[in-house]
Amino acid sequence: MGVGFDFFTQAAAAPAPVPKVVILPAEKGDGMELSAAFVKDNGRMYMELTCTNRGAVPLSDFAMQYNKNAYGLTPECAPALGVVSPGQSADARVPILQQPAMVKPADGSNPDVIQIAMKNSTGKIYFFTGTLPAGFA
Repeated sequence: MGVGFDFFTQAAAAPAPVPKVVILPAEKGDGMELSAAFVKDNGRMYMELTCTNRGAVPLSDFAMQYNKNAYGLTPECAPALGVVSPGQSADARVPILQQPAMVKPADGSNPDVIQIAMKNSTGKIYFFTGTLPAGFA
């Protein structure tokens, strides 16, 4: 018998995509709108990020930093968004690390809210928060 398709074996279902939420509206980001979702893939943590340029100038040279937080989470690298021209969007998957030096002692605030700072080629730094899904870290 030749090589064929096995109708009785089902392929593993891909995990459902996690919907992104706007974490920095364009009005507060001078035209830079950020949407994100925190996801796990094969045991690794990621921030899936979309940058939409609703402004009039191209954006590039992105850098991101998390404040100290309950889980010690920090981005492993800057988001690889390239140049985002006006009216365009770009996606990046930013790996997240856990580092003991980034752990913030409990202070009564919600441990699942991560304070984030992001900078781009305009030189301005934008501050916003992202919320981790239940059981993420």
